[in-house]
Amino acid sequence: MPIAMNAGRGILQYTLAMSCLCLLTVRPLHAQRNAGIFYSTLFAKERPLKWATHFGDGAVRCFLRDVNGDGKDDAVAVYANGGKSGAVEVALSDGHTFLTPVHALTFRGQWTFIQPLMGDLDGDGKADLLFRDMTTGDAYVALSGDIAFRSAVRWKLPQEEAPGRQAFLADINGDRKADLLVYQGAGKWVTALSTGHGFGIPYPLASGFGADEETRIVGDVNGDGKADLITGDFSSGTWKVALSDGKQCSGEAVWATGLTGSKIFGDKQDSRPPVCMMYDIDKDGRDDLICWDKNGACSWSAAYSTGKGFGPPQTWVANFLHGEHKNNIPDAGFGMPGSPDGKKAAVMIVSGGKWLGLEYPGRGKTADPALIDTWEAWGNDYIPDGGTYDSGDPAVNDRQIRQIHDAGFTYVTLDITNGSNAWVDNRARQFMERLRYWNRHLKPGDHKMYANISLGITRGIEGEDAFFNRLNQECKRAWEEFYLPFKDLYYLLKGKPLVIHMITTGWKYVKDIDTWKGDRAYIDKITCRWMDGTQSGASGEKSNCYGWVIPEKYGNVADPEMMPVMPGFWNGLTFVGREDGDFYRSQWMRVIQYAPRSVWVNSFNETWEHTAVEPSHHVIDRFVANPLFTKPWSDHYGNRMDDFYWIMTRQYNRLFMDNVLLQGTYFQEYGDSTIFRATATGFIKQTAWPVKAPVLLLPEGFRKTFKGKIVDPQR
Repeated sequence: MPIAMNAGRGILQYTLAMSCLCLLTVRPLHAQRNAGIFYSTLFAKERPLKWATHFGDGAVRCFLRDVNGDGKDDAVAVYANGGKSGAVEVALSDGHTFLTPVHALTFRGQWTFIQPLMGDLDGDGKADLLFRDMTTGDAYVALSGDIAFRSAVRWKLPQEEAPGRQAFLADINGDRKADLLVYQGAGKWVTALSTGHGFGIPYPLASGFGADEETRIVGDVNGDGKADLITGDFSSGTWKVALSDGKQCSGEAVWATGLTGSKIFGDKQDSRPPVCMMYDIDKDGRDDLICWDKNGACSWSAAYSTGKGFGPPQTWVANFLHGEHKNNIPDAGFGMPGSPDGKKAAVMIVSGGKWLGLEYPGRGKTADPALIDTWEAWGNDYIPDGGTYDSGDPAVNDRQIRQIHDAGFTYVTLDITNGSNAWVDNRARQFMERLRYWNRHLKPGDHKMYANISLGITRGIEGEDAFFNRLNQECKRAWEEFYLPFKDLYYLLKGKPLVIHMITTGWKYVKDIDTWKGDRAYIDKITCRWMDGTQSGASGEKSNCYGWVIPEKYGNVADPEMMPVMPGFWNGLTFVGREDGDFYRSQWMRVIQYAPRSVWVNSFNETWEHTAVEPSHHVIDRFVANPLFTKPWSDHYGNRMDDFYWIMTRQYNRLFMDNVLLQGTYFQEYGDSTIFRATATGFIKQTAWPVKAPVLLLPEGFRKTFKGKIVDPQR
């Protein structure tokens, strides 16, 4: 796509308000300059969450069961509609990921009334498929053949006994073969025992059990090898169990009270009752009560079985895939516990063809997917060069520091703006340790690198005293936790450590920071600067504002101390389009025009909010909600160019910092569509847009006033 050009490809479009820039002249660059770039330390990549993609999308049912008997649960998808109607696909687990799915069976039936179930019906250690007709009660069984299933055959049941509202496969009599259990309503349960090649005659399993409860599930809660009946009411919080004696389930007993939805998930619980399952997640031989609030908290909770009751609920997975992510990723359609690695219990969710798995962390612990694989948990749609990474990985840090250094930057602002989170803060410290290593091992031509911290707990504070008291505490934290341990590399502004505070209501108090009379012990140690947490932007009168959003083209405030630049922004709420690079270069042009003492780039790698300039590929995904972000970065001709923004950043920053143009740089002057190329012999006029190269926008008259050098890009 052309940069800042219309469909006619040749006429630069400018608003009347922007035309005043033509009157400005290029000011000489300051002798002492600095360039900073924002870096997000929130990205964890301890192990992948993703087990499969493009599998199970549109399925009527997904299962996590061991199909080939190797002890590892496999992924199974059953399709009822579209071109795959009747198809069953299996993706075997290798303990780390699901292998390429294979077609395992086609079942022809009236899918409107078919209920697929899975269980080991013949006792060979492999999960089989049962297709149950909910109107007639007919059962069709496809036994497992390791990967593919054998053809489905009818296991006959007397029609008058089999139909019912709910059906389960579970081993009632302890012979290791799954039996058919059917709840027929009014508290009546029937079962048909499996012989391994058919069902016996159905008979009453329980009566008067579960008639008034909203949840009915089946599992072995006392560890005797026989499945029991469990019912629960999320309104009253009462849970009851009828234990199996091998033939029938009886002796109704209360196993828990007060176990309501709000007790389990708190205020975030959705108005709909959670989905409940039974699974032995702690591997003590007893099935535990698993509750999944799939549309509310998106969390999983376990009430562990003691053999005689359920203990208090404990959250073991938190915030696992919200459908309100900016990429419009749908809520998980299916979720199930299992053991895909054959060792530990895990929870697996399926959303839009993605299978995401998170292993059980142990009793009393909570697993947060963002701390395991932030990229996948939060739906980032950028893939950096070399793949997604952990922002505390020393090898990654070393590579990125070299990259940032070579682009002419002198300091890195580390993002800890969302409170005190060990997972983020520790990665910030790890990054600073690598900066220290860099500074102690400089090679010829290298310069020292510095870092500072951006905090954010002063957001939403009302009242001047309250604001400055909180600000003082925030400065104290920055001083003690980040400045004192890293004095040798902490970035100073006006002789004091620079701390950037993300604020909202505090803007009305900022003007009084030098005259406020309260406890300012740590405020006085710090040079405080600001980020705008209201997302109204670093524009208007907000000079020396380091973002967060810079919402206007040509809108970064001209201030002699610092000017910020940003390529675009989108966090699902606020949208500022990249305009194929024109938004970014419009702000850089003003930096070159006004030549402040410092420039600050938002950001190197904040991909979740679309401000990144790190070499990356923007993945085209059908779940991305905003079409303006569905194109990969590309040149004028549409050629994919992962480093489009990074090349532009490097070229602009070297010009700003060192007053040099890198050989091969293409540029236009403001108000002129003519493109020039910087070469060792001067500026060469071009007859066409370059291939796989950005075009800088520079102030009017740049060529005439430029007194710098044109240097080799490797310098």
